Amino acid sequence: MVDDDEADEADEADEADEADEDDGDGDDEAAALALVAAPLVTAVELTALAGHWSRDVLLSVARHERVPAEALARLAESDDGEVLELVARHPCTPPAILDEMADDNPWVASNPMTPVATIERLASGADWPRTSVAQWTDRPDLLARLAGDSNDGVRLAAARNPATPAEALQRLGGDPREHVRAQVARNPSAPAAALARVAALSNGPLGHDLAEACGLDSRGSIHELVAMHPAVTAEILAALVGSSFLVRRRIAEHALATRETIKELARDSHPGVRAAARRHPRCPWYLF
Repeated sequence: MVDDDEADEADEADEADEADEDDGDGDDEAAALALVAAPLVTAVELTALAGHWSRDVLLSVARHERVPAEALARLAESDDGEVLELVARHPCTPPAILDEMADDNPWVASNPMTPVATIERLASGADWPRTSVAQWTDRPDLLARLAGDSNDGVRLAAARNPATPAEALQRLGGDPREHVRAQVARNPSAPAAALARVAALSNGPLGHDLAEACGLDSRGSIHELVAMHPAVTAEILAALVGSSFLVRRRIAEHALATRETIKELARDSHPGVRAAARRHPRCPWYLF
């Protein structure tokens, strides 16, 4: 009986020691996070904290706007994907470290400090690095090249990038993949010629996620994106009058719609389209 009591007391003592240790770890982590957030934290302190055991502390150091190169070099050795992404994107990360990270961390393509040679290496690499370059670079020569890539994801990223040259966007407007053409219609830099190609080839649904991202009804289509684009022309709008009632209503409300287009829509089979067209300033009075 005595032995059992002693064993119970020993177990309780072990549990108490473990609880004290956990409390100590928690206090240490809280103190480290407070130090990272302190206005006067030094470069030496941030570098020391870059080797901390706590993931939250490492993330805080990696996000710090004044984190020194030495700390970023320590963080670049982490095996945590989020930490590595923060290092790859941080404007204080030295070019040499970005170059070393590039092959396994294509996020470096988004960093303006990444060397030109590194970006070019990524643009000629595997699918993921090429996609990253197409998504983030602002170099017209690389974007023009990647817009003709054999991989759908690379072309999709180029179609989304506002820095993609007009000529490349026009080519992408005729892409065989509808989801690529949809991104051209969404790109604010797309010229009218690119929109005309998209309008001629596509009127598929955007799908719930993309429609929501564009602020459209779940029934939204590629033609609706074209009709909403700032570079759309009266001629393109006129070519879209055979589209869904959502597109026709957009056209009926558009300032560039011609008198002839408005006359046609004022007689539309859908009451919402007719009402919108009859409110248009170019609608003839006799159709009110």
